[in-house]
This record gives sequence, structure tokens and C-alpha cells, in this order.
Amino acid sequence: MSLCDAILIVSSAKKEVSSSLGHRSMARHPYLDGRILQANENLQEALSALAGNDFEKLGYVAECEAMSLHALLMSAKPWIVLMQPATLGIIRHVVEARKNGMPIFFTLDAGANVHILYPRDCSAEVENYIESVLSPFCEGGRVILDGCGKGPVMLPANREKAP
Repeated sequence: MSLCDAILIVSSAKKEVSSSLGHRSMARHPYLDGRILQANENLQEALSALAGNDFEKLGYVAECEAMSLHALLMSAKPWIVLMQPATLGIIRHVVEARKNGMPIFFTLDAGANVHILYPRDCSAEVENYIESVLSPFCEGGRVILDGCGKGPVMLPANREKAP
């Protein structure tokens, strides 16, 4: 499975709440044990999807995982909302496009930005959709197109430092 990842920059501003503070707010969260169980189940589903080359299953797990993490933050004390209205607008459009047959899923970073996952062989169609429909939700229309590589590669300058 060869996937692409378009990173939609909803906001490049520094988050109001640091990741460290977000992690600390989870320490006494009443849903923490259930969340850990869910994360472990999602990991197994994602690994199974990758092994079976099942893009739809992988995308579904990615979306569920993203929304669960943000829901946990929103139900913390004090609660934290990192998504912005544009984040939700993008999500709604992605779900609608998928209902209409486009092979795309979303996931979220630990902020307002959205990652769009799609098969490389559909990149022309999806990237056109991103440019025409989703980029207006982005700060300055900013979208970063990325994809999966062949894995880590040791650069020649670092070879002598490796054990």
C-alpha cells in the first residue's frame, strides 16, 4: 500500500496549550484506562490493516484514533479544545467526499491541523480536490503534500557515527 499524506495547515500559530500540559491533564483523567485499552486495540487493527493492505480499515482506525484523542482532551479538567472551526469544516468535507466515492480519510495532529490520507494511485484526483475544496480552509491556503518513503536511510555523513 503506497499512501500519501497531505498536511492541511489550519493554523501555524503556537498552540494555546502545550503538549506537555495536555499529557499532564491525562494523568488523572477518568477515561484513561479505557483510552489505553482502546489505543492498544486500535494499534492491533492498524497493524492488521497494513498487513492486509486494507486502506479503508487503516483510514477508519486513523479517524477513530484522532477523534478519540481530541475527545479525551475536551473531557479533561481543565478541558482543552485544539480543533478550530476550519478543522471541523475540513473533516465534514472529507467524510462527504468519501461518501461520494473518493478514497480519502483524515487524521489530526495535536492541534488544529488535518492530515489527509489517500492512495498514491489516486493522487491527481485527491490533490485536485484538496486544492479546490479544502485548501480555502487553510491558513493562506497552505497544504504540504507528502508520502510514504521506503523507510529510514542512513546518510553518508552519519555512517561513521553508527555502531
